[in-house]
Amino acid sequence: MNNIDLKNIQNIENCILKEIDTICIKNNIKYSLFGGNLIGAIRHGGFIPWDDDMDIIMTRDNYDHFIKIIESELPEDLIIEKEGLNSKFNINHTKIIKKNTIMCSFEEYKERTHNHGIWVDIFILDKVPKNKNKRKKYLFIAKMRILFTRNCIYKRGSLFQYLISIICLKLPNKIRTKIKNSCEKYILKYKNLTSNFDYCCLASPDSLNCFYDKNIMDSYHYCDYDNFSFMISDEYDIILKQNFGDYMKLPPESERICKHKPDICIY
Repeated sequence: MNNIDLKNIQNIENCILKEIDTICIKNNIKYSLFGGNLIGAIRHGGFIPWDDDMDIIMTRDNYDHFIKIIESELPEDLIIEKEGLNSKFNINHTKIIKKNTIMCSFEEYKERTHNHGIWVDIFILDKVPKNKNKRKKYLFIAKMRILFTRNCIYKRGSLFQYLISIICLKLPNKIRTKIKNSCEKYILKYKNLTSNFDYCCLASPDSLNCFYDKNIMDSYHYCDYDNFSFMISDEYDIILKQNFGDYMKLPPESERICKHKPDICIY
């Protein structure tokens, strides 16, 4: 992907998030930039120069409020694909997508498993009990939920995850959906806890080992991001150190590459 494509994609993602931010302000919903975009905000004052996607995160309470109002609030040029019970979307998070755009590989475009427009990802922080036995069961079910949601072999995790994902694909879709929905209900079991919990993002096996204090999303401020201004948690330093260690250190040049490497860019 050339620099012109990358800059256009970044600008569209910024504009999508600006619309999300406007809706969040209007409805008193809190979010924070997350992942590489949170690094970008602190280290670069905007996108990491080689980054091609945008992530934000919300607590489950804020997310539930967001989902209740978002479809009626979205501009006509944006659509939503969301995780949740009976969802046909095969990833455990939500996307806000720009209509009439495409950013994907040739293989993804051929499969057409979901909308391939340019997007902003919305991840959820769910409450995970501190009790050791309850947490162990909870995280096992969260992992199964991920594996039964994917419609592809999961190659990035352990051998167990790889083998289970192969088995999952051989099961009838009706059974996969039933198991996935059962897991989905279970992860909401502790959503009303007021103490003795940590937050965790349950969207991928990689994130299931990273826990945040229950106060991690209590306060926010706005941070300059390219020519925009977006919300970040006041505890951004803790979040980034837990995920990336010394996040102010640039990676080797060989690792400064776009994550998605799209073959098709239409904007």
